[in-house]
Amino acid sequence: MTDFSLHVEALKKVQELRLRTDKLDKEIAKIPKAIDEEKRTVDGFKEQADDAKHELLKAKASITDLESQVKAKLDYIEKLKVSLYTVKDNQTYKKTQEEIEHNERAISDIETKILEAIERMESKNAELLSAESSLAEKQALHDDFISKKNRDLAELEKAKAAFIAEIEKYEVAVEKGLLDRFNRLRTMRGGTGLAFAQPEPDYWVCGNCQVQLTHQEISLLLLQRQICTCQACGVIMVIENDLYHRHEEAMKKKRK
Repeated sequence: MTDFSLHVEALKKVQELRLRTDKLDKEIAKIPKAIDEEKRTVDGFKEQADDAKHELLKAKASITDLESQVKAKLDYIEKLKVSLYTVKDNQTYKKTQEEIEHNERAISDIETKILEAIERMESKNAELLSAESSLAEKQALHDDFISKKNRDLAELEKAKAAFIAEIEKYEVAVEKGLLDRFNRLRTMRGGTGLAFAQPEPDYWVCGNCQVQLTHQEISLLLLQRQICTCQACGVIMVIENDLYHRHEEAMKKKRK
């Protein structure tokens, strides 16, 4: 095996491990998004509970205000009734009595509103209890979810660190210029810097872009004496010699 072939073998491992770390990076990137989405869901439950609480307080405040109005009118009626004892003419007595009756009707109307407000309060209280129960249940699930996602994240980060340590061992065996070229290609080609030639029934193609390779390109790949790149997509090309010979044998038998 030539020195160049040793570089290629190491680079193949780097490519394999880099692709695996790329997958891990995608999984790692999903976790904060999932956590944020879960937090937004919990915030929605909190908002429902806060809204229900706000409406309950409004209903209670309305009842308190209406009860104050009733008390004020009762006090006023009491004063009017007391004043009747000192009235000296029928006209004033009649007007005072009418004022008393008017305020008594107003009290009746207010008491009806109080009953309606009490019904609203009881309804809002039920909504609040339901919202708080849902929130507590969701919060418990949320805490479990966050704990699991944090554990998943730690495991993914640990796996990534192990891959990177292994990558660094293989990168040492790759000539610097070749490694730099590989890394540039990975950046340009969405993570792929090296591709394997793939067999078709009558020819070979680049495993990255599927463009057909010439016989001369296949010969150079088999020799493994220089860097070969795909003329279409530019990635570094390699061929598995065993795969090539098995394929050629199969094609010879097919042609017989």
